[in-house]
Amino acid sequence: MRRYVVDSTGRARARMGRLPISLGNVIIGRASALRWALFVSVAVLVAYIFVPVSRPAVDVEPAHANSRGRNGLSAQGQEHAHRRTVSGVFSQFLRPQSSINTESDASKQQQWDSDHAPSYTTANQKMLVADAKKRVRHAASNDPTVSKVANTKSDAEASEREHALLAMMGIRHGQEETDAAPLDKTSIRARRSLDRVEALRGCETLECLRIAHDKPAGKATKNFPHFMIVGFQKSATTSLHYHLVRHPEIIRPWEKEPEFFSNTCGYDIASCPPEGVKDYIQRMLRVHRYAAYDGTMAAYEASTHYSRAGMSLAPQLVKEMPWLKVILLLREPISRASSMLVHIYDKNQMIKGMGAGGCLKKYNMDLGHCLMSSSQITQKANVRTNGGLFTNNYATPLKAWLETFPRDQIYVGQYEVLVNEATQQAELKKIKKFLDIDPSLPTGEDAELMSRNSRKDSVNPDGWQMQRTTYQEIVDMVSEDSRMVSELIEQYGFGKASDWLGRWSAVWERNLRDNCDDRGTCMIQLS
Repeated sequence: MRRYVVDSTGRARARMGRLPISLGNVIIGRASALRWALFVSVAVLVAYIFVPVSRPAVDVEPAHANSRGRNGLSAQGQEHAHRRTVSGVFSQFLRPQSSINTESDASKQQQWDSDHAPSYTTANQKMLVADAKKRVRHAASNDPTVSKVANTKSDAEASEREHALLAMMGIRHGQEETDAAPLDKTSIRARRSLDRVEALRGCETLECLRIAHDKPAGKATKNFPHFMIVGFQKSATTSLHYHLVRHPEIIRPWEKEPEFFSNTCGYDIASCPPEGVKDYIQRMLRVHRYAAYDGTMAAYEASTHYSRAGMSLAPQLVKEMPWLKVILLLREPISRASSMLVHIYDKNQMIKGMGAGGCLKKYNMDLGHCLMSSSQITQKANVRTNGGLFTNNYATPLKAWLETFPRDQIYVGQYEVLVNEATQQAELKKIKKFLDIDPSLPTGEDAELMSRNSRKDSVNPDGWQMQRTTYQEIVDMVSEDSRMVSELIEQYGFGKASDWLGRWSAVWERNLRDNCDDRGTCMIQLS
């Protein structure tokens, strides 16, 4: 029921009742929880707007102000995001508001920043620290006031300025690293990754591969690439390749012999084209397949031109891929050079100045003449091709590979042992143990080493006619290099020199003893 009162004019009007909720009711708790929440929110908003964030009083702005952090925000964006959190708001009330005016204040401020700075990864530090120091040096050289300070203050004070700047960037004192070269986007991504496999996903540069291998292995049991078969030519590298690709722990390369570092890069890794490197890593070596199997499968390639360029290529490879394992297979040198001539003849390849079919085609299959005039064992000892020094003998490049790579990352095998039925399986198991893959696999027919890319039984299977004196002269030409190879084999623990050289000597002696007639005409058999 309404109450009415009469005012001074004599008119009746409704009497105003008391408000149902007063400020006192709110304070003493009669208001709803929603009003309390509104009250607190207003207080937080006021604090956010009117309370400034204190920063050290340095003369240069923080480096990488526009760089992206882990959450995809720039440095400024991360600061604003932090201020919008409850911890960020209330930390402003707790954080000292004084600037760095004295040595004591600077020390306290730096200590506070050090204690409360986010812990950046070592990868990000290298980029941030490098840029920060460049900014400090640039400011000192261009800003007169800063130059004056830099020239008058001690080295310790100058270092303190750098530390204060790094603290603003969230990098703790003592975590600085040396200046680093600019990184590509995949390398930056790799630095932010937690383990090797994650870092390798999408790698497009050799630098990215190195960064990834500095990460914890995680589930990975193999490196990337895990190994290379670098040669020598016509020494059962193709047969070994086809055997290994049937192993369940092996990733088959897109091509057996991409010859990337030889043909594409000209034996100079610094000259490798960026798009070529990307294709080599992603398509040829199939890094995505490696990542899909969590790094438990071994990726490789088998370019045989690498072997002869050991003097120039081996040091470059071990620098770019210090984890890499290398396999070299060596064959009796006369048989290997002869097989290469037959390969050229059979493949109808073009040799400059000779035409299709090479020397054997031109000189009516006279192997003796071709070995003496245009084979790999009689050409110039050292030839510089496409910027890479390579040799046609064994000892010089083999020594370079052995001296460059750690002993447990290199395997030297002998062709005559690998293709011999009596010793083949034992040799294959040694190779697979060296590669850290199951030596008992593959099984069945795939367990055998099938002959691939061999023409010994299809081109002149009865042997090559040659005069005894010619063959003996060729043997004398290769004997010294063969002796040096056998000594290197024993020196680096791959077997006895006498056993190694004895297998090659047996081939020479058999041809001279058993395959020559009384007139001095021989039918030379290849190993």
